[in-house]
Amino acid sequence: MNAGDVLLVVDDSLYVKTGKRVNNLQKGVISSILNHQKYADIAEEFDKNEGYVKDVVYELFQLRSFV
Repeated sequence: MNAGDVLLVVDDSLYVKTGKRVNNLQKGVISSILNHQKYADIAEEFDKNEGYVKDVVYELFQLRSFV
């Protein structure tokens, strides 16, 4: 399973559970994590602070029960 496949599964599952789609930042964070990037690098790439990126990751993990 590649990053694109993971994104599709997460997006579809999230939509079924909440009616919302994964946003661009969440997609970027998922892709970056799958590519073994560090939070600091992800934050810099998306012009966010590291704490914010960690919060996004935490929210995604909280939703993991939908998969």
